[in-house]
Amino acid sequence: KDCMDMIDLNCKALVAMTQLTLPYMKRGSKILQLDSLSAFQPVPYINVYGSTKSFVLSYSRALNRELKTEGIRVMSVNPGFGGQKFIENSYSKIRRLDEMRKKGGYDFLIEVDGGVNPGNGGKLEEAGADILVAGSAVFKAEDRGEAIRLIKNEM
Repeated sequence: KDCMDMIDLNCKALVAMTQLTLPYMKRGSKILQLDSLSAFQPVPYINVYGSTKSFVLSYSRALNRELKTEGIRVMSVNPGFGGQKFIENSYSKIRRLDEMRKKGGYDFLIEVDGGVNPGNGGKLEEAGADILVAGSAVFKAEDRGEAIRLIKNEM
């Protein structure tokens, strides 16, 4: 019963709410669906939960493609734990994304959320990031204002 309830909540309710709101969405609208890091890997002992989150990710990606011509964006968000270490190979991914943006003449913004700190703000901007989201680096700092100033000064 719990497994079926989880499927109802994480999959069926998500699709139902999305379908109910779509007729009211205009060009430029955005749909944010919440999945989980569990969507990317098998998770023993909570396999139904992980499977439902994989559904959310796949559904969101497919729906984003379907609604592209309507000018409606669909994005799935997969939060992890706060305070994670910055993933160093992200710089090369940001650079590639920035190159694609320039070559294609696109106007999207590149946002980095995760591991942003006073030691990497400048490098992220140099790689092509437009928006930096610093959580733990600011909120765990003794002087939050100073932490923000240090990140901004690197840019």
